[in-house]
Amino acid sequence: MERNPESEPALGPRRLAPPAAAALLRLAARVERDLLTAGLNAKPYEVTPSSLAGVEVEVDAFDDAVGGVWLHWRTHPSVRPDGPDSLSVRVVMAEALVRTLAALGYAAEHGDDSLRPFAVRVLAGPDD
Repeated sequence: MERNPESEPALGPRRLAPPAAAALLRLAARVERDLLTAGLNAKPYEVTPSSLAGVEVEVDAFDDAVGGVWLHWRTHPSVRPDGPDSLSVRVVMAEALVRTLAALGYAAEHGDDSLRPFAVRVLAGPDD
């Protein structure tokens, strides 16, 4: 019997349709711009952290429970990533990001994704 790959469900999460993925990319760009305007160093997410401390903006363009725009606070590489200083800073900065985004008109929350500890999830922009 021949298999029809189009009739079988795909394993794992599926990528968002192009219009939805484009909307996430626009939201991420607005967040990055607005955080820069507010005085925070913000840049696109990098899997390998750079030497720049600040906010990294991640776009997860999959259609699943953890898809969306995520913010990660990166400390300078001179701060041990698993040390108490790094942990304290990440906790405080996550709260600061949620509050800063609220002041800028965004809806955001502390994430509950175990793969993104201390990350902030952006739910909507000021115009949404």
